[in-house]
Amino acid sequence: MGIMIVIFAFTNISNNTISIFLMKIILLVLFFFIIYLTKKNEQVAIKNFSFIIYYFILIFLSGATLLYSTNLHYGVSKFVNLIINVPILFSFKFFYDSFNKTKSDIIIYSAIIVSLILFFIFLFFNPFDQITAYKFSLLRWSHVTFSRVFSFIFLYLLFVFMYSKNKKLSYLLSIALSLIFYELYFASLRAAIIGLIIFLVIFCFYYIKYKILSKEKIILLLTSFLISFLLIITFSNNKVVENRYQEIANLTHNEIKTNSGINARLIAYKKSVEIIKKNWLLGIGLGAFKGYNNDEFLDWIRYPHNIFLEFQIELGLMGTIFFLFYLIKTFNVLKEIDFFVLLTWLYALWLAMFAKDISSNLIVFIPLIFYGNPYSIDKLKEFFIPNKNSGVLSGNSSEISE
Repeated sequence: MGIMIVIFAFTNISNNTISIFLMKIILLVLFFFIIYLTKKNEQVAIKNFSFIIYYFILIFLSGATLLYSTNLHYGVSKFVNLIINVPILFSFKFFYDSFNKTKSDIIIYSAIIVSLILFFIFLFFNPFDQITAYKFSLLRWSHVTFSRVFSFIFLYLLFVFMYSKNKKLSYLLSIALSLIFYELYFASLRAAIIGLIIFLVIFCFYYIKYKILSKEKIILLLTSFLISFLLIITFSNNKVVENRYQEIANLTHNEIKTNSGINARLIAYKKSVEIIKKNWLLGIGLGAFKGYNNDEFLDWIRYPHNIFLEFQIELGLMGTIFFLFYLIKTFNVLKEIDFFVLLTWLYALWLAMFAKDISSNLIVFIPLIFYGNPYSIDKLKEFFIPNKNSGVLSGNSSEISE
């Protein structure tokens, strides 16, 4: 479980260095060794490999553009990252196909404990350096990687909260949700926080409208949000964090600092449009955005920080058509599974519009594991429904009424 979460964290690192590649390979070797042991003991196997075809198409299109890329060195590093993502996708597929109540319990209770530990860490220590970019260090926590990982942990806990009938667990989950939201606010990845707020508004509207959430759950969820708000106004006395959110407010007054991340993205988007106008058909090739036309700014920022722009700029019209086709197909696949799953993927797509490059935005392509033989969401819900399973999550005695 821990290795799986670490692998997921490493997929969000866009610092394509040899050390990062080696770390990913080591983690994968360790994970597949565990898979080998698991298959021997449990006889669990991937039965459908159709999910990987679309990613191979992406790899082929990306590789073809290397023939005319003006930054072959950086393009090859992104291409290698795409190749490494293939076994990572297989690891997600295996984890997904073998997912069970035990693994769910591990995620749930580990997340609850970790959220509490992180809260006390953040009270006395700020491990984030939101200003420094493209520098990997164990002593410098990436606010982007942290926020991406814990955003999806937050959403999984919210899913469990929604369907769990265990009263004690629901209280624990509401506390964990409060703490994690505060921690995400403290990490101050603005796209993650804004995206979560949008997600929660849609989530509440949909699940209240269709009466999926009971009144008790609604009250508990609102209390959780209130606790998050109180934690933010009480313990977030950090100038760097405050300034980052102030920049969002400044957008309405056209007051953007020249050295801000928002300003850098606006410049990147403007330059991206200019490049697209001149190279709309074939694009400029994988990795060529970095330092295009000897532009120092583009050399520093490396990629557009928007997955839609990057597909069109580097892979051209064929890349954009492929990506749009993938988005439409994935939307149709996920809407047949569960609205919450679809909403979670749209949140991942939202994040990809503001950070990371194609090769490090694997979160957008993880739904490939649903292709072929989609997982029954009812099977997952059974982990939290009384009389379906024994154990902590399914006790009738502590049920919150519908």
